[in-house]
Amino acid sequence: MKIIDSLKKILIQNKENVDKLIKSDNKKYNQNIQEGLIQYYINNMDYEIDSETKSYIVMYNGNPAITFYLSVKALIGNKNIMFMVQDDYFKDTNNYIVDLFSRIIKANNLKNIIKIYFNTDEDKVLENSSMCDKIIYINDKYNLKGLMKKAKIPVIYNGYNTVYVYYEDSDENYNILDEINEYCAYNNIIMQTFEDEEILDDISIINNVAKNYMCIILSQDKEKQENFKRRVKSENIIINKNPFKENNYIFKCNI
Repeated sequence: MKIIDSLKKILIQNKENVDKLIKSDNKKYNQNIQEGLIQYYINNMDYEIDSETKSYIVMYNGNPAITFYLSVKALIGNKNIMFMVQDDYFKDTNNYIVDLFSRIIKANNLKNIIKIYFNTDEDKVLENSSMCDKIIYINDKYNLKGLMKKAKIPVIYNGYNTVYVYYEDSDENYNILDEINEYCAYNNIIMQTFEDEEILDDISIINNVAKNYMCIILSQDKEKQENFKRRVKSENIIINKNPFKENNYIFKCNI
C-alpha cells in the first residue's frame, strides 16, 4: 500500500526527533516512557481495522505510545481521531507525533483528521462527542460508569493502564515484581497484586473487573499457570516475565 510506504518513510526520518522529545518530556514530567517507540511500531505494525466506525474520541493520560499507535491505525483505516488529554502530559512529544501524521495526510491528499487537545475534562469531551461515533476510554474505572451514562455515543473501555499480578514468594518473582512496579509507578499504570493465596479465589476477583486488563502470573507451578491461562478472562495474559522490558509497548486496541 502506498500510504504504508509513505508512513514508514516519514517515521524513519523522524524517529530520532521523537526519541529526543520523549527524553526531554521524561525529565519534565518525571516519567520513564521508553525511547525507541517509533522503531518498535515500524517493526510491529498492526493492520487490524474495524471498518464500520469512522470517527473516535480518545480519552487517556497522554501516553505517546497510545497516541502513536492509534494514529497509525486511524491513518491506515481512514479514520478520524480526536485525542483528549486531561493535562499537559508529554505535550511536546504528542504534538510532534500528531504533526507528523498531519504531514502524511496532507502529502497524500487524504481527508483524515487527527488532532490532540490538552487540559480537557469530561464535559469538554461530551461537548465534542456529537462529532464522533465512539469514545475510547483508556483510564481507570473510577469515572467510567458516569461517563457511559452521560455519553450519547458508545464508550469502548480499554484497561491499558491497570495491571493485575498474581505471584508466589520467591526472590526471582520479587525481582520481576519490583521491575513491573517501578515501570507502573513512573508511567501512571495502576498495579494490583495477589500474593500466593488460593489462586482460584484470586482469579474470581480478577475476573470481576479485569476483562481488558493485563494479567500477570509469576509462578513456577505448571498447574497454577494453566489455571490462570484457562480461567482468567483477559486477552492479555503474561507468564513469568516483565512485559514492559525491552521496549514492549503492548498497547492494543482495534478501531
